[in-house]
Amino acid sequence: MKLIQVEKSDTLIDYLKQDEIINLNIIGKIENGSEYPIFTDDPNNPSGVLVKSGYMHFLYTESEALLMLF
Repeated sequence: MKLIQVEKSDTLIDYLKQDEIINLNIIGKIENGSEYPIFTDDPNNPSGVLVKSGYMHFLYTESEALLMLF
């Protein structure tokens, strides 16, 4: 498993909206900041999302295997 840089997509937003309250910051970064790099393990069926914003890294996943990539 490796991280892939992707563009904003409805699939990522839908994945994050499964826990919308927890992910409001990440959703906001993706929807309003096109300059931020977005990474995921699978663009079509993500099990985690990472958004880099300067020195801040916003991460959401329920997969321990994905956490090991960091």
